[in-house]
Amino acid sequence: MLPSGRPSPISSLIIPSVFQPIYLSVPPPNLFNLLKRGSGFTLIELCVVVMIIAVLATISFLGVQSFREKAMIAEARAEIDHIAKAILLLQTDTGQWPGGQIPGTPVAAGNEITDLNQGRAGLCATDGRFQNWNGPYYERCPIPKDPWGKNYMFDTDYFIDGSPRVAIVSGGPNKSGNNLYDEDNVVKVLQ
Repeated sequence: MLPSGRPSPISSLIIPSVFQPIYLSVPPPNLFNLLKRGSGFTLIELCVVVMIIAVLATISFLGVQSFREKAMIAEARAEIDHIAKAILLLQTDTGQWPGGQIPGTPVAAGNEITDLNQGRAGLCATDGRFQNWNGPYYERCPIPKDPWGKNYMFDTDYFIDGSPRVAIVSGGPNKSGNNLYDEDNVVKVLQ
């Protein structure tokens, strides 16, 4: 503007916007400004994320546990099958079950063998009661413990549906045994 109040001829020129300065008002970044603007997570959002992770971890843990238990049961069944073959070889050579009982005779209560590595079992060694013993009958003596750390058992009076059976038994996941049988036992009936 001129002192007379009239616009100056230069100021009335249209200056393209390319040449006009642009002023930005950007505050310097700091933590307070970041929190004030609402960026970041709220406590509720963090809790939700932690809960989701906890649920996923629980589901995967339970799945792994279930798979592991099934694998241990399968391992026990396979080992019991090997023990059954050894018992049948013992029976073929000596005409006796582990413990000296003759197959087909009435079962003797209390004749359980809780350690199949004992000589009276006749699978890895003999205590002298087995005539024609030609063992060891088990290929990897000593006979290992079941997957839960307990001995496999041979029982001539294992009751199934009220009648005695000859069976090889693992206590199963709850490790029961010594005539404390229940539904989680791993069992192979021989007779």
